[in-house]
Amino acid sequence: MSFETEITSRYADVRKRLWGAPPPFVRWQPEPPPEPSIPAAPAPEAPRQPALTFAHVGGRKSALRLVATPEELEFRADLCSGPSWRLLVRLVAAKHGITEHSILSQSRHAQLTAARFEALWLLWTHTGFSLKRLGYFFGRDHATVRHAIDTHQKRRSA
Repeated sequence: MSFETEITSRYADVRKRLWGAPPPFVRWQPEPPPEPSIPAAPAPEAPRQPALTFAHVGGRKSALRLVATPEELEFRADLCSGPSWRLLVRLVAAKHGITEHSILSQSRHAQLTAARFEALWLLWTHTGFSLKRLGYFFGRDHATVRHAIDTHQKRRSA
């Protein structure tokens, strides 16, 4: 008898004396789904996204305007709670004619960098997120986020 089997059997005996026989091993099996008593309702239609347009302010295509009827905006849960960071990134992507994924990418192309800087500035001014959190969202360091915000502010003032 090896040392391991001797120790194992000794501890098995101790466990039997302390707690009785071990509980039987029961293999876990998922529970069957419950029988539906009421027929399932049809899935609701996805709400139609409101159209986005750009308003020309001071000869520049800079202000974003939502063109939608009040009925189209009913699907929004709370318009006063503040925008989510993804929504703001999507708005900047729509303004620049690029994808959200390209703004969040690691590309250093000038057009994407300008859009990324604008998105970071927009998030910094319209949300209460810290530089570290914004850096986490974009996969960058807080110092890089600070540089992007400063650079975009200089571009805006020029």
